[in-house]
Parts: sequence; C-alpha cells; structure tokens
Amino acid sequence: MRYIASILLLAAVAAAAPWDERTVDLFTHLPVQEQGRVKPFSTIAAFSLLRMNHMRAFRDSEGKKHTPTEFLLEVLFRPDDARSEKVFLIENSDALDAIGLPHEGKKRRDRYSYDELAPARGRLFQLAHEYDRIKAQDRSPVQSEVIDLAHAFLEFEAFARFLDFGRSGDTVKKLKDGALSGEEAFRLFDGASALALFPPVDGAEEWLTPEDLVAMAAAGHPPAPEHVAMLEALERMAATESEAEFRSAASEFCGRSRQIATTRGEYRKIPLEVSYYKLDAFYNGLIVYVLGFLLVAATWLWPNKWLARAGLAATAIGLAYNAAGITLRCILLGRPPVLNLYDTIIFITAVGVLSALVIEFINRRRIGLAAAPILGAVGLFIARRYEVIESRDTLRQLQAVLDTNFWLATHVVCITIGYAAGLLASAIGHVYVLGRIFGLKRDDKSFYRNIARMVYGTLCFALVFSVVGTILGGIWANYSWGRFWGWDPKENGALLIVLAQLAMIHARMGGHIRDLGVSMSAVLGGMVVAWSWWGVNLLGVGLHSYGFTGGVWTGLIIFGLIEGLVIFAGVVSWLMSRSAAAATDSGAAEATTV
Repeated sequence: MRYIASILLLAAVAAAAPWDERTVDLFTHLPVQEQGRVKPFSTIAAFSLLRMNHMRAFRDSEGKKHTPTEFLLEVLFRPDDARSEKVFLIENSDALDAIGLPHEGKKRRDRYSYDELAPARGRLFQLAHEYDRIKAQDRSPVQSEVIDLAHAFLEFEAFARFLDFGRSGDTVKKLKDGALSGEEAFRLFDGASALALFPPVDGAEEWLTPEDLVAMAAAGHPPAPEHVAMLEALERMAATESEAEFRSAASEFCGRSRQIATTRGEYRKIPLEVSYYKLDAFYNGLIVYVLGFLLVAATWLWPNKWLARAGLAATAIGLAYNAAGITLRCILLGRPPVLNLYDTIIFITAVGVLSALVIEFINRRRIGLAAAPILGAVGLFIARRYEVIESRDTLRQLQAVLDTNFWLATHVVCITIGYAAGLLASAIGHVYVLGRIFGLKRDDKSFYRNIARMVYGTLCFALVFSVVGTILGGIWANYSWGRFWGWDPKENGALLIVLAQLAMIHARMGGHIRDLGVSMSAVLGGMVVAWSWWGVNLLGVGLHSYGFTGGVWTGLIIFGLIEGLVIFAGVVSWLMSRSAAAATDSGAAEATTV
C-alpha cells in the first residue's frame, strides 16, 4: 500500500509539474490578435493576471512565483489545478459580504481561488448586472469591485473552457471526417473563442479562433490545411499527459503560427514587445529614482559632493530607463510618444525630470537635483497605479478620432510639455514656501531669490508650450471635428491653464506679487494643471470623455487638500513676516507685497 501511495503521490507531483523553460518561451513569443493588434501571448497573459491579481505574477500554494505565461498555460491546459490557485485579489471584503460569501479567517484585503468564490457565482453576476446600469463615476467602491470581480471571473472561465473541445483527443478527426453534426460541432466548440490564435492565410485582417473555424466550416468554407494542422496540434496539447508529446505539439503549433504571422508581416515586433515587458523600464526607473532621492536627501544631513554625484547618477539612470521605455513604445506602435493617459504620465515624468536636471546644470544650487528624483518617483508611481486601476494593455490601438496626424502629434507633445513645466514650477514653488515655513536657510536671501527665479522662468517656459499646444489642439479639432473651439471641458481646462499662468506672470511683472507670491501661485497652478490633465476626464462628458478613469477622484481631492494647506501655510508665513516687519518698522513697505 505504501508503494501504491508513493506512486500516486509521484503522479500528482508530475501532473502539477512546473512548465519547462522551452515551452514557456514558445508561448511567450506566440503571436495572438486582441482588439485589432497582434501581440505576444505573454502580454495577454500579463494583463489578464493583472485584472485578477493586481500583479503580473502570482505565487502558488507553495509560495513559488509564476510568470504570466505560466499562469495562462495553467488555466488553459490544467484548469482543474488553476481553479484552486489564489489568483483573485479582493481589495475590500465588503464586496464578499455583498455577494453573500463567508470569509472568516481571511484578511480584509486577501486573495481567493476560483473554487472559493464559485459558491457565490450566481449572486456575483446578479449584482454585477445591476451595478453595471450605474454610471461608472457614480458607483461606490464596493459596486465597482463587484463588477471588476465578475469580469475577472468570466475571463478566467473563458480561458478555462477554451480547450474543452480538444480534451477527448478525437474531436478534430471527427470534424475532418464529417462525423460531427453541425449542432454537435457548435456545442463542442462553444466557448473556444477567448483567443484568436489562427492568423488568416487569405489576406484577411481578423485572426480566427477555433470557434470561428467551425463556423466557417458550417458555412461551407473548410479551414485551410495550415489551420487544420494547428487545430490538431492544439488538440494534442489539450489531450496528452506526456510532457514530451506536449512539447512536440507546442513546437509545431507555435512554429506554424509564427511562420504564417511572419509571412503576413505581423511577427516582426513580437520579440521586441517581449523584451519591452521583460525590461520593465518604468518599474526599474521608479526604483532608481527613489534611490536618487534618498542619496540627495542624505546630502541635506551630511553635505558631501560624492553623495550628490551619486544622487545625480541615479536620477540620470532613472531618466534613461524612463526614456528607453517611451522609445520602445513609440517603435512598437509606430506613433508619437503621447497618445493616451498612460503615455502622458510617463512622458510628463521624463520631461519634468529632464527640465529639473537642466535647471540644476544652470543654477547648481541642488534645487533641481532635489526636485528631479521626486518628480520621477511620483510620476512613475502614478503610472504604475494607473496601470493597475485600468488593467488594460497600454499599447492598445487608438480610437478613430485619435488616429494620429501631424496636428495631433504636435498638439499632444506640446501640451504635455506644458503640463510637465507647470508641475515642475509647482514642485520648485513648494521648496520656497515650505523652506520659509520651516526656516530653511533663513538668513540666505540669495537662496530664495534663486528659487523664485527658477519658478518664474519655468512658468514662462510652461506658458509658451501651453499656448502653442492649445492652439495646435484647436487646429487638430478643426480637422477632426470641423470646428476650432467648442468649449469642451478638456478645451476649457487647457484654456484655464493658459489664463492662470498668464495671470501669475503679469502679476509678477506688475509688482502685485513678489517671490513668495509667485511660488504660491505656482503651487496653485499645479492644481490647475492636475485638474485639466485628470479632473475633466472624470466628468464623463464632452468629446474627450474617452479619457475617463475610475478611482482617481479620491486622489485628486487629497492632492487638492494638501496643496490648499501649503498655500494657506504660505499666506500665514507672509502675514507673520509682515507683522514682524511692521513691529520693527524695518522693511515694512516691501513686506506689504507677497
């Protein structure tokens, strides 16, 4: 009995054996079409896992980390094992209460398996259907989580039953021999539509799923021999328990797919996209930016030129990662660097960091050096959070209205440079305001004059690009929508940035505000930029409503409250300095202006 038990244990271990590197590599580079774009299998797996797990990797019950490709292979070919893995992240256990699922002994934020959530499946979809009728901006966090969980659940199920037609091992043969009735064929292949794995051989644009092939056969269009061979290989993978046979069938299937895709000219960028995600440039850039900030911050306590140089080097490396990621995205899409909200984040981050380093090169007061890694780390952190919130391929195809032309390309680049400069001016303005509040270099007037000059110069730079970008946006709107200006919320936001920056600069030129006033105005200008960049997208109205992003309201409100406190503290600081000057009757005239 002990011998039999050992055999059964070994069999169980073999059944759950990890995927070998060759198989994982084959599927990582397997081309698949999704939403009009041919991309690697690994990209689809990564964003599918991100929607379920909020990470691009997961750990199994033994704590071993798995890649997205391994995850999706497990769901496709070992669905029974995959259903027991804890891949669904529940951010708020109130969502489980809503669907009536007990969760005693679990954390408020925890991971669950499909099998653990399955008993509440009916209630989950019932509530998701009800909540889906509510506008996205009006849903509560629990309602949004229920809808997201339902979508993730359906996606998991679609992958898990994708290969059900092939598990018996003889379905394709019966289909070829005409031994299957149309009704039975549709029943067996129903659900085999989650992945468009078959590149057309007749010049068509749309790739095909196994279900498409059966539908074509029923309509009197037998599948091409290449597709039949691929379908047979797919079936062998689904039915076999032999690791060697699986590898052989996988090699045949992936090889045929790659050959057809190469002939069609659709495989060329697949290896580059795999490399892009392996590089993970923006995450690595975030880490290096944080390191740069820590090194620069250390010089505030222990002034040392080598620490400062190390901080500069780390920030430059972070910028190199940032720029490399943007460049690779441009090559992969064959388009300008800014086309969607995610692009604006990474591009504005890179421009802001570069501008801060240029200021440091000119000024050499370590203000730009301090601002650069902070902007870089905050920007790439926001990019990472946005990607989790959206959980969609950020290299996706554009909506028709955004399909680029010259005016769109120049408009978005200019306007985002204006955003970056406005935010940089705000960041430097914080140094002035907070420095005065906390008594940083209290007696060094030249230090604060230099900061004020930086703020003013950066505001002028921002105004130029904001004006040019707004005008170019109007020209593009005239080409796309037949009118230069329509008082769309996004257009109003761009105009508000221009007017705010004009007001700041004219107030300074007219002597109505001085150094502190310019710095506080720049902080306020950062709030205006944030609202125009993100806030108007959340309204869900206007021709720019395609930019709506859920889950951002809270962040904007917190940001506004913090900035409001900074401005309030600046006003208090000015009033206190004015009172002190009046009391000593020294410099009172100058103190009357902010």
